[in-house]
Amino acid sequence: MNFSGNILKECSMSRCFASYTVEFCSGIEAKTLYMLFYFYGFLGVLMVSRRILLVLVLVIIAASVGGYIYYQFLMPRPPAKPKRLIIAISSEPDTLDISKMTWATTILADIYDTLVTQDPVTLEFKDGLAERWEVSEDGLKWTFYLKKDARFHDGTPVNASAIAWSLMKLKEGPSAYMVDAIEKIETPDPYTLVFIMKRPDANLLWNLATVYMCIMSPSAYQKYGEEYGTKYAVGSGPFILKEWIKGERMVVVRNPEYKWGPSWCKNRGPAYIDEIVYRIVPEETTRIMMFEAREVDMLLEVPPHKAKEYEKNPDVTVLSGPGYGTYCLWFNHEVWPWNTTDGIIIKKAIAYAIDREAIAEHVFFGYADPAYVLLPPVVPEHDIPEEYHFKYDPEYAKKLLEEAGWIDVDGDGVREKNGRKLILKCLAHDASEIVKTIEVVQEQLAKIGIKIEIEVYDWTTFHDKLRAGVQQMYIRWWYWPNADILDWFFHSRMIPFPNHSRFNDTEFDRMLEYAMKAPTWEERVARFKNCHIYAIQKVVWVPIVYPRIIAAFYNYVTGVKMGIWGVVDIKLDWDIKPAPAL
Repeated sequence: MNFSGNILKECSMSRCFASYTVEFCSGIEAKTLYMLFYFYGFLGVLMVSRRILLVLVLVIIAASVGGYIYYQFLMPRPPAKPKRLIIAISSEPDTLDISKMTWATTILADIYDTLVTQDPVTLEFKDGLAERWEVSEDGLKWTFYLKKDARFHDGTPVNASAIAWSLMKLKEGPSAYMVDAIEKIETPDPYTLVFIMKRPDANLLWNLATVYMCIMSPSAYQKYGEEYGTKYAVGSGPFILKEWIKGERMVVVRNPEYKWGPSWCKNRGPAYIDEIVYRIVPEETTRIMMFEAREVDMLLEVPPHKAKEYEKNPDVTVLSGPGYGTYCLWFNHEVWPWNTTDGIIIKKAIAYAIDREAIAEHVFFGYADPAYVLLPPVVPEHDIPEEYHFKYDPEYAKKLLEEAGWIDVDGDGVREKNGRKLILKCLAHDASEIVKTIEVVQEQLAKIGIKIEIEVYDWTTFHDKLRAGVQQMYIRWWYWPNADILDWFFHSRMIPFPNHSRFNDTEFDRMLEYAMKAPTWEERVARFKNCHIYAIQKVVWVPIVYPRIIAAFYNYVTGVKMGIWGVVDIKLDWDIKPAPAL
């Protein structure tokens, strides 16, 4: 049966398409015709669908682009969460007034700038607030050319007169020796400083680069009076002091105007971190617990046994660097037995009875080197002839004591002389490595007949006792990569602080003063080597180990580097990635 005529009448196709179909379909069976109809219908739908699909794709692209533009540039959003870094520290500075300060911490480099800086890797002196400088051939005139965009946190300019005032203010306090060679400072224009020297100072740039010569705002100093240094501190550094709650915390916030950082920093400013909180926690155990509970992000004083543990933690970075100080035994030279003729003999016996290699290995787990002389290897004055080294020789130590008349009369293991036993009281503060070290020393000295009684205190109490002069002997560490530490600790003018050992020697004073006035660096090194040898001959202290500097922090803290001073204090390159959820 032929249905082609009826079907074509029902189709709403174009006339030419109908005519072509009638001609093509005549004589075709209905089933075949229906199949052709559906095929052409499918093609039509497909053509329409492709057009719709194209429109949909264009709509989607337009919506995506518009959405991206809105999200990136137009959509209101909550402010970004501030980048806050929390650091646990064991102690706080005695003051933030640079002219009165005797104890520095890393926060000073946040608040203040220095005239020059020292590259922590190359140790070259680089720009600070001064962009460049020059010195006369005779070393009696130094000219510094200042950066012109630096401003203090109070908005006043960091100009030549402000810097001159801040540096000369040091002549009134404990750091006066650092500027002693400066006769006066001239300011021919707002951005030029001219130092007129009494004598050449080979150590001038080194001093200027330390936090002990940071630059304070004279306007703020005058404004805040007695509260400056305790409640207020105004510098030109990358962070601004927000608060200082004594014994609890110190907080600094980002200086958004800062852009004059030293050239050795990748970031010249402003800092990436918005806020740094220093939690003051004297107890080592508590600091460790806080770090492991992630209550703090960083530890700047990591005990070696914990460093070994943290090195195995994939979430923690451990940095260590060469030590620039010494763990040592000190003596109060105003009390028995150090104020007697036997005092130096007993000190020498102690020096030869200590097994430093055993302490470095078993107490410090390799994070220290044996100390056979007083000054650490990072200073050139460390290198003196081996004949002056305190090598481990317990038999020689026993011989020294016996020749001086110190004998174990009753067989109790303790030597005595004229009815007085050789029992010595040693103060220590409660850092784990300090306590472990003196306990090992106690065992080693017992083998030569000296009994040590140990008293352990927290750092504040320990320090107060040293100032009061109640110590007979004590163990402590110091860090300072310069041989003038001998002048700081042992010149008689420093009694009772920082010369806690009350060492008073006219000849040594003369030698130290002569070394401090050396006209060239080479001459200074030579003179301080002589001071070093003299100090060893007098056994001003007994060196034990040179500890390495160790810091630990979680991996979301970035940009931290280790330098000669330990962790680099200028924190412009430090940053914080989003911390992982706990």
